[in-house]
Amino acid sequence: MPPDADPRAVQVRGPGGEGAGYLLDGGLLLTSAELVGTAPSTVTFRLPGADRPWRCAMRWHRYDPARPRAARLDAALLHVLDDDWDEGRMRSRSPSPRWGRLATRRPSVPVSVTVFPGRDAVVVQGTVNAGSSVKAGRYHVTLPGSASAAGPEPWPGTAGAAVVCHGLVLGVVADAGREPGTAWLSVVPAEALVRDSGFRALAAPGPLEAAELQTVLEEGPTAPQGPEPVEAESLTRWCEERDSFSSRLVVGADDDHRRRLAQALLGRMSGRDWATGFVATAADQRALDVVADTAVPLLLVVDHADTRSETLLALLDTVARRAFAAPATPVRLLLLADDDGDWWWEARSESPVLRDVPADTVLTLHSPR
Repeated sequence: MPPDADPRAVQVRGPGGEGAGYLLDGGLLLTSAELVGTAPSTVTFRLPGADRPWRCAMRWHRYDPARPRAARLDAALLHVLDDDWDEGRMRSRSPSPRWGRLATRRPSVPVSVTVFPGRDAVVVQGTVNAGSSVKAGRYHVTLPGSASAAGPEPWPGTAGAAVVCHGLVLGVVADAGREPGTAWLSVVPAEALVRDSGFRALAAPGPLEAAELQTVLEEGPTAPQGPEPVEAESLTRWCEERDSFSSRLVVGADDDHRRRLAQALLGRMSGRDWATGFVATAADQRALDVVADTAVPLLLVVDHADTRSETLLALLDTVARRAFAAPATPVRLLLLADDDGDWWWEARSESPVLRDVPADTVLTLHSPR
């Protein structure tokens, strides 16, 4: 198996031929519905480098042949039938899958896909056009390294593969082809899968995370631990205000209280289709440039903002450029700090977007007694 192959990628054999799939938690396998068919039948998969076939059965599928091929939903969830399937071993090989979406309109976002043109796994690098799903409802992925030398031809062993970007599953391959000079994939986005109630009930996917922002974020939305801080409600209303850009500074209490409040807010807003997360300590101006290209509502949290003046000013500059370029999509910046002392006044004097902030910009928390 190639060292960069995804350990959850598998080779699938069904009534529609041979292709690929992606193992989820709970003994579930994501693949193409056309590959495995819709009638009860034998479907098997094989781990890379192994000989044993594992049997599985259909649990969910979406495939509407009446719709145009380039736009139809084409995905299936299978469940492993063999009693000796070791779910714990799979979890030890790879963390639980995380689901992603594209949050910019960049024409060439890097992705990877593990496919099985033969017995062995092959990892192919390509790019996806972030705006390609607007009309057709599918992502278009270009893979220049896997082109055909002769003419247009199908690309076996590729249907059902997961397309991955910065560790996030963006979707599942429905169609693939090779032409002189290029190869392409037509991908059903994870967004379309997660919207389906049957898929959600079985796969229990976590929140959709913004793929292009993974180089900027060190932590995305997480499951809440314990009750939400009461201030989460007022901050939710702040996010939903009509301003294109707004900031809040949370001070007081302690690090744990402030972070729990921020995590609660991130969870709430990610459930409303916002891109959210904590800005990474190592994020520099070059990495932060992606923020200016985002085309979805955006909530960013800067923890310990009072000790990160360089990162904060670079982020404020990028946010100002984004707000100017795309005023229709809101940006919210939540800063966490011990206090609103000299650092806060210096930031306000340096950044134009902080110079005329409302009186309620600073929220002071009080430690519970």
